[in-house]
Amino acid sequence: MLQKMKSIHVLQKQLDTVRQHLKLPSVVAAIKPVFHEQQWLLSTDICIILARRLAQSPEVIANSFLEHLGAVSEGGWQRIAGYLVFQVPKELELIADYQSAYEGPEKVRIIVPGRVKGHSVPSYLRLAALALLEGIWAHRRHVTVDLIIADQSFTEQLRLGQITSILDQVVLLSSSQQLAKDQITNLSLDQLRCDPTSRYSFFLLPGEIDPSFFKKGATILPFDEKVSVTIPERGWVADIDALPESFSYLDQIQDAAYSLLLHLASDSRGVDIEWSAPTFQERKNFCWLLKTVLTRFENLSKMYLDSKAVDPLALKEPFEGHYGFILRFLPLFFERAVYHGEVMQLVAAAGEACNYLSSTLNRADFRIGLEKGADQALSQLAALKPLGGILDRLFFHVD
Repeated sequence: MLQKMKSIHVLQKQLDTVRQHLKLPSVVAAIKPVFHEQQWLLSTDICIILARRLAQSPEVIANSFLEHLGAVSEGGWQRIAGYLVFQVPKELELIADYQSAYEGPEKVRIIVPGRVKGHSVPSYLRLAALALLEGIWAHRRHVTVDLIIADQSFTEQLRLGQITSILDQVVLLSSSQQLAKDQITNLSLDQLRCDPTSRYSFFLLPGEIDPSFFKKGATILPFDEKVSVTIPERGWVADIDALPESFSYLDQIQDAAYSLLLHLASDSRGVDIEWSAPTFQERKNFCWLLKTVLTRFENLSKMYLDSKAVDPLALKEPFEGHYGFILRFLPLFFERAVYHGEVMQLVAAAGEACNYLSSTLNRADFRIGLEKGADQALSQLAALKPLGGILDRLFFHVD
């Protein structure tokens, strides 16, 4: 069975061993958590990538992998359409001390080209929020970061205390600059040529770049291995309310600027974005929600756990279904955000995780069980408690 701290590395090594045996081109296997038919799975798109390169069916390639994976693994691999998936072993279903051991690149260049004609300044600012969050989190990982927004470097400002200033600068830059699609394409290609040793994350607005970028860019750097491109759906950037006159209000409330970035990076449609969300004491203010949940967990733990020996592993299923899977693999979502620009996916997963924790604390049967000292409720609290530490570490220890 897999070791907790090495699970992703082990799977990547198995895939690469079979790939070499089959004499297939070198690719970096992206392994992502997915929830499929009530199962917790780790999925890789390696066969999809190889199919594009070789002009073959991904299902055929996946079947070839499966024929040989049994020789280098202890089972668990299967095919779903053109994807190879690994069923999470039981020992990974309890996350008391699970952390990702993923080792990413030493340098990341994060690029948001200038605003293309036809998109609003609020839309551009929302896109820039994704890049800014990746930059802040990568910096926290001690990764060398180059953050370029509208052809200006913000690398030296990657601190939570600088968010308000950066937002104001991005508004000024994007208000005075509108580029044509071919200009965006050429600027993006120029960025790829700057540093072939870096990994790249591009954030682009829908319809902003010519499709030739991907073909031309692949001649500069291997996209599958070195370049990630995030292009949100049009509904994500459409119908966003006008910007406030100033972002100075963010400096008056603790964590407000950071909370605004997280709100902008959520999967909410553009029409649901509220610039005043960081001032709310509700779910749209993620920092407030998370800190409230963490404080409640801390108080409950002091009341019911500190004086008792409770085994968090006493429950066979301390979490259920989709939420349990997200909670177990939040660190992996974080690594994907830092090194592959998958910021929206992390924020969405963390939001669901936080909502689940909050709803658990509000359940009457859970609270009554704690008051009565029921083993089931105490074990569940003990199993949930480490998740607060994971969320706290991922989202607040960033400077």
